[in-house]
Amino acid sequence: LALARHFRSLWKHATLAKSLRVDQRTGKASAVATKVCRVTKRHYRDILELARHTYNGEDYIHEAFDKWTDSSGKNYFVGIEGEHGEIVACENLAALDQGKTAWMEGLRVHPDYRGKGLASQLEGHLVRYAEGTGKGVEHGGSGGVSKDSLPSVRSPRFQRIRLTTTMRNVASCYLAEKFGLKPVNSWAYHFLDRTGVREALQNFTRIMSKLKQEQQEEQSLEKVAATNDHPALSYSVVEADVTSFGKITQDSTLLLDWKVAEAGPEFERTFVEDRKGGGLRFFVATADVASNLRESPHQLLGYSVGRTRPSISTHEEHQGSSIRCATICMKSTHAAATLKLIQNELKIALEHGANTTMINLNEMATKSVVRLGAFPIKDRDRVVLYEKALGCVENHS
Repeated sequence: LALARHFRSLWKHATLAKSLRVDQRTGKASAVATKVCRVTKRHYRDILELARHTYNGEDYIHEAFDKWTDSSGKNYFVGIEGEHGEIVACENLAALDQGKTAWMEGLRVHPDYRGKGLASQLEGHLVRYAEGTGKGVEHGGSGGVSKDSLPSVRSPRFQRIRLTTTMRNVASCYLAEKFGLKPVNSWAYHFLDRTGVREALQNFTRIMSKLKQEQQEEQSLEKVAATNDHPALSYSVVEADVTSFGKITQDSTLLLDWKVAEAGPEFERTFVEDRKGGGLRFFVATADVASNLRESPHQLLGYSVGRTRPSISTHEEHQGSSIRCATICMKSTHAAATLKLIQNELKIALEHGANTTMINLNEMATKSVVRLGAFPIKDRDRVVLYEKALGCVENHS
């Protein structure tokens, strides 16, 4: 019995040691709470503090705070409290695509609490919650929603769990795969400041001029087709109605501003209501041989979708600035059309006075950009979409 008590004592102290951290203010070890709780209106300052330590203070979670803690029942915002009751880690789960998608976003851990498994605990909690194998947590205080109004207890359950991260974020990729999510798609990304946008436009002008000269020097249409992967010598870029996105592009999903949404009734609202900013603008590049885009969707060379929104910053000197987010998806490797769509988005960024422009490119667009040297893209500069398919199970609880 004495030996058993000794081992129990060792286990207790080992377990306690794993939950201790050193308080930077006092230099003393203090216990880290590991119980998942609901984030409520009273935690705003804690979320703002987490935002200060993410993306050099250019985070968005404090701006999304009111939405994530409202009473719509479309968000399940959870966190872990520190020794003084402050939120030291958080993550949100949102119901997208008319309740079909459980979207995980905003995973943050305070620097003083990293390396203690808090991110894994939150991610695991939300995955089990979305699957229906784990219970949600209620919260005290006002401003939240009741357990019965949470998205995962609705019928039918979610059909999939999704999240995006970057290939450079090794820890986030590891967590996604740890809980059964698999990479299903990826897009290259490139950030430009105002100076970078102007330099890129100048470079594009030189490249476009060279492409035009090379095209004029071609001796036959067949040779041009082999070069540009399309039988059209010329093309047009026009603006289209974003509500016709699915019909025109034949694509079911779109990545924009780190979020992926299904084409459908909630398509535009997903991006417009999510954060403050302007509406979406949708441009298509078509071969001039197509007399009617709707009658000949195979003549679509590519498209871009973009919007300008306020740059959400915790730095006072950066407030009032804006960011242009655009995604270019090509259906062919038509180099000139690819550059024209990007060029169009960069010009809009300058017109809107955007301090930062983020360009996402699908595989075909990336190949053209890299081949032409339009701007540098490294292999790890990719946004990755992770997904886990779920059974559509009725809730009888």
